[in-house]
Amino acid sequence: MRGEAIERDEFRTPVSPEGLHVVQVTSDPKRDSTVACQYIIRWTPDSRRLLFYRTASEDGASRAGIWVCDTEDQFASRPVYEWDTTLFSHTPYGRDVTGKIADTFLVTPDGRSILVVRRARDVLELCRVDLETRRE
Repeated sequence: MRGEAIERDEFRTPVSPEGLHVVQVTSDPKRDSTVACQYIIRWTPDSRRLLFYRTASEDGASRAGIWVCDTEDQFASRPVYEWDTTLFSHTPYGRDVTGKIADTFLVTPDGRSILVVRRARDVLELCRVDLETRRE
């Protein structure tokens, strides 16, 4: 395991398939690492990388954003797209400031980028972010 990833043996049972690994990919005690809704997790088409939201840390030192976890790199996670507050664009739970349900990011069919819907004042913007370089 790399970074924050922790293997969680306590979730395996006697009927679990042999070789099953249960991994908690985030463990930073300064920020929320729960999943409120399963629909805000996205997999790349090759099922190698998992993208998810993270909230900002309580002390403000770590920003909210979209993170990627690479299952073939010992479950290492890193930010791909971050913002300063949870109300810029959308909250980490996929709702915009008006409370409407919003898919705030999608993985492109080639798995190399994400499309992010963000709010900039009164305008919704769509931008493409490269997963490797983090560039728009």
